[in-house]
Order: sequence, then structure tokens, then C-alpha cells
Amino acid sequence: IILANLKKNAQDEQSQNLYKALRENLIKLISSNWRIENTLWNSYDSFTGIGKGLPSFSSASSMILFILSEDYV
Repeated sequence: IILANLKKNAQDEQSQNLYKALRENLIKLISSNWRIENTLWNSYDSFTGIGKGLPSFSSASSMILFILSEDYV
């Protein structure tokens, strides 16, 4: 939701840079966890980025597909 609103309403360069940085960080976080553990997680530690909660819980992490395509419905 945050990414969708940032993309839609980013009028200035700072907002556009924030959108790009947040999007790139989310993609890196989920893909690096996938490469290491071959699973999606319910949540990710805000300090370490390590997946936690329920393994193979794809509803939250599946949002990465929307983030990759930038198709925010």
C-alpha cells in the first residue's frame, strides 16, 4: 500500500527516490532470503532481514510479484 501510494503521488525527486529505494530493498530482502532458505516467510526481522514467522507462508511475500511488476491494484 505504501509503495502504491508513493508511486502514484511521488511528485518530487525525494519522493521518487524513496519509492525506488524502498522497492529495491524489498526485492533484495525477499530474494536473498529465497536464495538462502528456498522459502518465503510470514515476516522479516526489521534489523537483520532474516525471515521469521511461518515458513512457506506466501500471502505476504507473494506481494513481491506486484512489486516487481509495479502493478499495484
